[in-house]
Amino acid sequence: MNAPFVWEAVSGICLQVTLVVIIAAIIERWLNESASACRVWTANFVAVIALVANAILLPHFRIATIPVSQLNDQVELILQWQTWGVYAGGVIWLSGVCFILLRRGWGLWQLLRFLQQDCETVSFDQLGLSAIPADFLPPRLHLLVSDKMTGPFCRQFHQPTIVLPRYLIEGDREVLRHVMLHELSHLRTNHPLQFFLQQICTSLLWFHPAIWWAGYRAEVVREFLCDEVAAQSAGKVVDYLRTLIQIAQRSVRHPASEAAACVLAFGRRKSVIVRRSERLVRIAKFPTRFSRPRQSCGVVGLVLMTLFVSHLWLPVNVLASSRSHWSPWPTWTAKTLHDFGVNVRDFEPFDERHEFSESSHRHD
Repeated sequence: MNAPFVWEAVSGICLQVTLVVIIAAIIERWLNESASACRVWTANFVAVIALVANAILLPHFRIATIPVSQLNDQVELILQWQTWGVYAGGVIWLSGVCFILLRRGWGLWQLLRFLQQDCETVSFDQLGLSAIPADFLPPRLHLLVSDKMTGPFCRQFHQPTIVLPRYLIEGDREVLRHVMLHELSHLRTNHPLQFFLQQICTSLLWFHPAIWWAGYRAEVVREFLCDEVAAQSAGKVVDYLRTLIQIAQRSVRHPASEAAACVLAFGRRKSVIVRRSERLVRIAKFPTRFSRPRQSCGVVGLVLMTLFVSHLWLPVNVLASSRSHWSPWPTWTAKTLHDFGVNVRDFEPFDERHEFSESSHRHD
């Protein structure tokens, strides 16, 4: 794999991810319903991971190539700049990935330490919440309580876990019921899985603003859905709003640690809290209705558009052959297929660019 091919793959990924996120945002707006929007953003993160895998593992269709005959002596210069750009960009990208993984690893270590040292187990019966339906409780639910936290959160690795601050246990039962309904909704709708996919995307494509924006939208929609479920189960939106504001005030007054970035926290950002409050007031006046056919159309539409977008590649590879509309197979995929006796083309067909291909190998 040479530098122009890497340049082509990275530029293509950036273009495709941008388009997929825009399409997901349009579909979310069209659906205008939080449960369906959650599914769309989960499908969006899966689509982003699939686009990255497609770029580095499979050949792709080229709609157009650079007209080398019109560039003449500039091809060599472009090739040099692309080579240095790939080396420099690779170092920057790898440094960013390592920084994010180290930061999240440190947060996970802090979280595990907190769960082991600063939390104690409680049973659901001790909470005195018999009003919560049995079907809201996931199997093997682990409940913890701590004095050293201001807001509740949930997580799910090998076991669904909800962590509650002690003031909720000792306070108003109705407030505790609202919080439990909210956190249980996260677990019942597989939001920890969506959050995990989101973290994979932001780790790999940390340099892409669209990915961070998609993560923000997914966070907002997750909270919208759980707020709606909790408010509807509570009976009165006003009562749930009081709970939301009460916990938000405590969370803003005492900012969360790095460990909070590894879990689904009840109130992480002030801006999200404001939007959640506004939406609760709005749906109290104008309730939204869930439509499964509409949700299915949204998810299927995103999948089909992702398949279409996966064929859009920028013509930036000066070594791309004009004799084939398909790029060669990436080296590691071709070698694996060759080991299994499957012969695939892992080179550019010969044309007038062949001499520049040899030049690129000398620069590599």
